[in-house]
Amino acid sequence: MLRTLARRAEGGGQLIGRLAALAIASIGFVYALSSIGVEVGLLVGALGIGGIALAFAFQDILENFVAGVILQVKRPFRPGNIIEAGEGRHLGIVREIDSRSVILDMFSGERVILPAAEVLKSPIINWTARPRRRVAVPIGIHYRDDPQRAIDVIEPRLREIDEVLPDPAPRVLLSSLGESSVDLTAYVWHEAYGDIFWIQHRIVQEAKAALDEAGIEIPFPQRVLTFAPDPGASVIDVRTVEDAERH
Repeated sequence: MLRTLARRAEGGGQLIGRLAALAIASIGFVYALSSIGVEVGLLVGALGIGGIALAFAFQDILENFVAGVILQVKRPFRPGNIIEAGEGRHLGIVREIDSRSVILDMFSGERVILPAAEVLKSPIINWTARPRRRVAVPIGIHYRDDPQRAIDVIEPRLREIDEVLPDPAPRVLLSSLGESSVDLTAYVWHEAYGDIFWIQHRIVQEAKAALDEAGIEIPFPQRVLTFAPDPGASVIDVRTVEDAERH
């Protein structure tokens, strides 16, 4: 709780500092104009009319600025968090949050600078807001195999993976009846900052090894094709085939 309050206070302090610097600069600019004899009142009136035009011209900049302020006040994430933003198009580690943008280091190696408004408008998934998270991995077995037996051989192997947390324990449950397989799903909990890609690799690796050792088949996609009778076949041809089948 104290850490959360400290982080929010730090973010709020940075925001207040930036706004204070902007206000001081504005006051200093006005004072400088008045000291050299410029009619500040007339200038402010002119700026009021021009400000409307500037607001339309710089609408995107202002929108991002307001969004950046909201992100720094609400703090849905902080530098170092792993987030999904832009409707899942961007997944990476937050490096910086400023008044107009969010900088992400993607897991694919690129650095992405996202406009703050784009981040705020779409759902934000913070992978590391909690100390642990769950991963779900689909597993398919053949229809002729026993699903409970598959569950019984997979679950112990998942508990042996170093990165998997013992509590809650890994579970494998039936999820659906697919077109070519009986579908199971392995649910595994791990540390939030763990390597999600490596953990998924280990789950698939151990599940396949367990099924192979038990002789349980992981089926390939299958299609059943039914051919209609040849519309050009004559009655004599059909009877001939039927007679051949009888004899």
